[in-house]
Amino acid sequence: MVNLPESVTCHSQEMLIEADLAYGILDVNSGCAHVLGWSLSEFREKKFVGLVHPDDRALTVAALAAIDKGGKALAFTNRCMHKSDEPAWVSWRAVTVDTSVFFIGRDVSAERRANAALEKSEEALFQLDRTATMGQLANGISHDFNNQLQSVVASLELIRRLVSTNRGPETERFITNAISAAQRAATLNHQVRQLLRPQLSQPQVLAVNQMLVGVQEMLRGALPPKISVDLVLAPDLWETYCDRVQAETAVLNLLLNAYEAMAGGGTITIQSNNVEVSAATSGPATTLPRGPYVIIAVKDSGAGMPAEIRDRAFETFFTTKPNGLGMGLGLSVVQRFAQQNGGQAFIQSEPGQGAAVTIYLPRFVQR
Repeated sequence: MVNLPESVTCHSQEMLIEADLAYGILDVNSGCAHVLGWSLSEFREKKFVGLVHPDDRALTVAALAAIDKGGKALAFTNRCMHKSDEPAWVSWRAVTVDTSVFFIGRDVSAERRANAALEKSEEALFQLDRTATMGQLANGISHDFNNQLQSVVASLELIRRLVSTNRGPETERFITNAISAAQRAATLNHQVRQLLRPQLSQPQVLAVNQMLVGVQEMLRGALPPKISVDLVLAPDLWETYCDRVQAETAVLNLLLNAYEAMAGGGTITIQSNNVEVSAATSGPATTLPRGPYVIIAVKDSGAGMPAEIRDRAFETFFTTKPNGLGMGLGLSVVQRFAQQNGGQAFIQSEPGQGAAVTIYLPRFVQR
């Protein structure tokens, strides 16, 4: 067995490993012990691949195969496992000398973390810029749309006056329905502007049941007959403290998601309830601080979603719609609203079983 020179072992800042041609470890320097935490005897019990993170072993085996084919010097990067099971990123160069393979490594974990943090910051800035741009665009579009709606309402009112002396009950009913539909569209348009344009939060003590009844009234007649909206409201519901417009916007987002999930029609159920999160609580709500919460749940009887979609549903800009048909902002806005008010939103869904999104908001207690 050929040992590494003591001067190299003691003074090198690199990680040095000597292995035989079967990649069994013969010797290491102090840099290896410092980075990975194993003792010399523990290193000698391993093969080089035995140090590698399971997810990186295929890459490492491929690199070793290249050495076997006559590669004299080879560079690769992988994760090696510290004795404490924490992985370290190491950049290696492998050199074959006679009957030994020398692996010269450098711990690049700090660089990897710094690069990841930089990429995350850049992505966050990009998403903020994109959100601001989309908000400005949506604001401009909705402003023009609102002007058009006002023209529709004004024109209908003029028609009403012009035919006032010669109209039957059917004419009046059609005109009234058209005006009501235009006014509801204007209200929904306002909600979209609230969604995409930054607004100053104006929190207040909120009676959730009253707010939900108002949302149902807002949607009355706006949804096709094949979609029904049922309210199941808990009596003596606690109050919460949040911005009413933001709460309405969150619920409208959930209703829109539910509507789009039921192309063939179905039932949307809006529920409210009082919930106490305690040590006995099970399910996703265990991540919440213990205490009393008001919940708002919107359930649909649609197609449901598989786990890989459900687990990403709250991600900003994540959407399953074709390009141009959705921005993936709806559920992320719901989650942000819940979290900004001390709560959380959770989703439950299985393919063929519909979906239910539940918003937890802390109970307001007068001090």
